[in-house]
Amino acid sequence: MVRLETRYERATNEYVLVTSWVNKPDETERFRDFAAFDQRIHALERQLHEARWALIGQPTLLKDGWKGP
Repeated sequence: MVRLETRYERATNEYVLVTSWVNKPDETERFRDFAAFDQRIHALERQLHEARWALIGQPTLLKDGWKGP
């Protein structure tokens, strides 16, 4: 199982990607540039697709979460 969490931290003006894998420590990546953040997410999606991972359920959007750039 893998869990991806994305957020924007206003305090640091950074986009944050947290990847949680089973039996591995969480990986946190920070980006100041939205384009780089977006490219990383798409690259990770391709990696998971190529490894034949499948989405179970729908993404969960928090009511006070992502507002976009």
